Amino acid sequence: MLPNAWYVLCYHDVGWSEHPMLRGLGLTHPTDVFGSHVAAVADQAELLGWREALDAFQAGRLSGPVVTFSFDDGYQGVGRYAAPILSEAGTTGLAAINPPFTDGETTFWRSQLCWLASNGHVELVAAELGVSPDRVRDQTMDRFDLESVARIDEMYRRLSDGHPVVNHNRLYMSWDEIVELQREGWEIANHSSDHYPLLEASGLDQTAEQFERAEVRLREKLGAETTVWVAPFDRSGRRAPDAVEWFGSAAGSRHIVLVGDEANQPSSATTPEQRSTLTISRINPPLAGANSLLESMARAALKSKEIA
Repeated sequence: MLPNAWYVLCYHDVGWSEHPMLRGLGLTHPTDVFGSHVAAVADQAELLGWREALDAFQAGRLSGPVVTFSFDDGYQGVGRYAAPILSEAGTTGLAAINPPFTDGETTFWRSQLCWLASNGHVELVAAELGVSPDRVRDQTMDRFDLESVARIDEMYRRLSDGHPVVNHNRLYMSWDEIVELQREGWEIANHSSDHYPLLEASGLDQTAEQFERAEVRLREKLGAETTVWVAPFDRSGRRAPDAVEWFGSAAGSRHIVLVGDEANQPSSATTPEQRSTLTISRINPPLAGANSLLESMARAALKSKEIA
């Protein structure tokens, strides 16, 4: 049995195959693997939707391990495959949305790079960014800057114009699909506007503007303010000093969600003030099967106890 804690699992897409614009990113859990994850944790813990788990955690009513499923970026496989599996298991999830992706204005810049790479444009991208082809990943992830993103976006739009994968294979859920999840009891969260590394030094000063811009559109489509802000691209080892405090200040009275690969211990929120605006950690599930997931969750529980 898993140790007593609240485990929030951080998925992205779920599907029988990787979408061409996600290929190689490690963001797609095969549908059968995801199903095995749900079944395995259901044998070890209570499955609760976001709101039910949050209420129990805030009230100090965790009588055993609790697991909640979350999904970043709003990929189509969440509504098509993950939601029915969770529904059959008697639970719901949290979907963190980037409104410009849903609106079709643009797509995640790493997905743009996937498309450019899979269509033989790596050397062109490297030349445009002024680096060697083997340094593209470092330049765009560890040396992130808006000028590089703008150049990638321009190349992607120019070279993908009319391409069937871009025009006909939808990558993200529609607003109608997101609203339907909301009606079914899912929590819809703000994942920022453009999915920049906002907790790292290169993006920290854009945190408030990125989330506030997304909040305007989410409020327009969902009819209410979100109560949860989910940090995009959260790499705990690369967070800027005081990044979590900065994020919490921008979020105001909302709960903030990180990755961290930690479980949430009941002892981490002991006063009413601490329980009113929580900082909640999540666990990145492995792409492998159920045993690997349970091992990851056990390590996350141990890590959170050591930190506490």
